[in-house]
Amino acid sequence: MQKSKFISVFYNLSPHEKIAFKKWVYSPFFNKNELLRELLDYFYPINLEKDRQLLDRKLVYGAIFGDKPFDNVPLRYLSSELMQLLEQFLVFQYRKTKTIDFQLDLSQIYKEKGFNQLCQQSIQKASKQYKKQPYQDTKQLNLDYKIESIIYHSNVDKDRSTSDNLQALNNSFDKKYIAEKLKHSCRILSHQGMYTQQYNTGLLKEVLEYVASHSSYLETPAIGLYYYYYMASTSVDQEATFFRKFKQYLFQYQALFEREEVRDLYILATNYSIKRTNTHQRDYYLQEAFELYQQALKANILLENDKISPFAFTNIVAIGIGLKKYPWIWEFIQEYTTFLPNKIRQAYTDFNLSRWYFHQKQYQKAAELLVADDFEDLHLNLSAKMLLLKIYYELGEFQLLDALLNRFRTYLSRQKELVYHKKNYTNIIRFTQRLVSINPFSEKAKQKLQKDIEKVDLLTEKTWLLEQLGEL
Repeated sequence: MQKSKFISVFYNLSPHEKIAFKKWVYSPFFNKNELLRELLDYFYPINLEKDRQLLDRKLVYGAIFGDKPFDNVPLRYLSSELMQLLEQFLVFQYRKTKTIDFQLDLSQIYKEKGFNQLCQQSIQKASKQYKKQPYQDTKQLNLDYKIESIIYHSNVDKDRSTSDNLQALNNSFDKKYIAEKLKHSCRILSHQGMYTQQYNTGLLKEVLEYVASHSSYLETPAIGLYYYYYMASTSVDQEATFFRKFKQYLFQYQALFEREEVRDLYILATNYSIKRTNTHQRDYYLQEAFELYQQALKANILLENDKISPFAFTNIVAIGIGLKKYPWIWEFIQEYTTFLPNKIRQAYTDFNLSRWYFHQKQYQKAAELLVADDFEDLHLNLSAKMLLLKIYYELGEFQLLDALLNRFRTYLSRQKELVYHKKNYTNIIRFTQRLVSINPFSEKAKQKLQKDIEKVDLLTEKTWLLEQLGEL
């Protein structure tokens, strides 16, 4: 039973949730099956780290059914019923925290039972609670529309000639639709920057034009933020202006968004900045990304369930190194490595320490960390190969470098879903091979290679390549 759905969920509950669930199972209102209580009592004290063997099906069966011959069917049914109780409990616990939704649901129950006055009272309570809550994110815009919709139907049921809130209903619908449309379009942009998938964006063009000509909508933070991000990502002439406006909104209004959405907004912002470090404005956007990450760390936004994303961890190290903030980065690695997920902690710590050692010109230490680890993650594998490429070049190990470049090119050819990274690394391989084979005494050849490197936009190691060329 170790891989059962119930085991996965139950042993993820907090101690408080386990106690509450036990009360739920023991309540005759929710459960009248004594065997389910016995099954829960068996699971309840088990410590997965020490007693995982106790989850063997035959041991569980014997604890519940005694000396009866083993039969997996009744045990499977019993486990399924216990899982249903757990799911009901989890939904109930979740709904308890949604006080506004509770009042709105209650209003609909009263309405169906003909208690119109009580229905109105519940709607009023929901409206008051909504006005008191601090958030103005997309969830709240959806909730505002839900409230206005319920008010409308409640009024119409009383008097079909009444439509007091039709304008408010229309306004709330427009705001929630525009905000959600822009938010989803930003997600699509972010995904397309990494992969080849194409999407039909529907009414996006019309929405963008409408917001541009009705600037009052930008006063709604959830609309302004996603509008400015989308325009920064797609505008040719005003991308810096739009991005500054987006960043201003983010710092100014982040307290009005729930933590999860703030985190997503910071990810959008940092990804945008990192991508633009490959342009002629590299230093500007490195500093922008560093400031964004510092702000996110200060606000404790990057930790989710006491874990930091390995991508954020790696990006912070790369940006700090790019700005030569070596002492700060060393302290960051030491402090935050414990927040990396257990399964990948060693790989990401080794890679980022290797990167730090490389920039301290401690190439042997850097190489030892890379060769000793097996990087399973696709993007980490690419980055590790790139770093090893530079180490071999710096050490003058050109036979090892040539073999690595050939393996690297073959590896990239198999990654069909990559777009941005594949093109970037292919450019790096091509220019590295030219750098290694160039005649160091030919100024004409070196000038030609320099011009070719400089005119390529997608080349994350442009600075490094030019530095090596300049040293020949």
